[in-house]
Order: sequence, then C-alpha cells, then structure tokens
Amino acid sequence: MRKARARTRARAATPRAEIEKLVKAQVMENLRAILERQKSVREATQSLSSRVASGERQAVLRVRQLSPAEQRVVDIAAQTIELIEQTQFSVALPPAVHAIQRRCVYIAADLGNGQAGEKDRRLGNPRREGHSGTSGDLQTELLQQRQPVAVQIVRRGQEQNCWRN
Repeated sequence: MRKARARTRARAATPRAEIEKLVKAQVMENLRAILERQKSVREATQSLSSRVASGERQAVLRVRQLSPAEQRVVDIAAQTIELIEQTQFSVALPPAVHAIQRRCVYIAADLGNGQAGEKDRRLGNPRREGHSGTSGDLQTELLQQRQPVAVQIVRRGQEQNCWRN
C-alpha cells in the first residue's frame, strides 16, 4: 500500500514539475520579448528625440508610430502577470513586472502624443533619455532569473521556498 501511495505521489509531482518548467520557460520568453521590444523602441526614440525637440513633423509622426510597439510591451507584461498569478509561479515577480508595465503605459501615452525624451509632467521628474530605466530594470530581473535564488511560492495556502535556475 505504501508503494502505491509513493507511486501516486510521484505521478502527481511529475506533471506539476513539467508545468512549472513550461511556465518558467514562457515567463522567461515573455521577459525577453519585453526587453527586446523595449530596446528597439528606446533606440528609435533616442534617434528621433533631437529632431522632435526641434519640431520636425516627420520625426513627431515617427514617434507616434512607436506607441503601438510600446503598447504591445504593456500587453505582454499583462499576459505575463496573469500567467504568473494563475499558476502561482512567483510572489515577487508580479509586482516587478507590474511596475515595468505601469512605466510603459506612460511611455506609450507620451509616444502617442509625439513626445520623445521630454520632461514627464505627470511624475515631475525629467524623463531619462529614451526611457532606459525600464529596460534596465528588466535586464536586472532577467539576470536574477539566471542565478539560483530563493523564491517564495504560495501553493495551497502554504508558503514554500523553491529554487529556480
């Protein structure tokens, strides 16, 4: 009877481990996609910021065209947060991705208004040239994902420490 219970537990643990592996791979892929898109938008914004400041119409139109790309970053972040929360993959990661998502919402709105590298009136501080802080935070997060770190995961109402590589 004990052997049967042990086999049943082993079978139950195998799909859970496979699901966690798939979720981790998808989360990492989403974070990489966010980082790549953010970098491309930042590079384009940096190249256009001086021309936008001088009032060039074509540059302003090009900056406005970057807004949907930045909005896609917001959408990917939302999907990632939802995946993490539904699978209870991590407790610490959703707030970090949510913070990046919020900044990207502001950036997308600014780009939609044709603003590139200008003072952010809502936050009262100068915008970092090309909003490099967002992708920098994400790069830090990706680097932390590669290092073995303890992550608090809540499962069935109990808190457990799990290692991720």
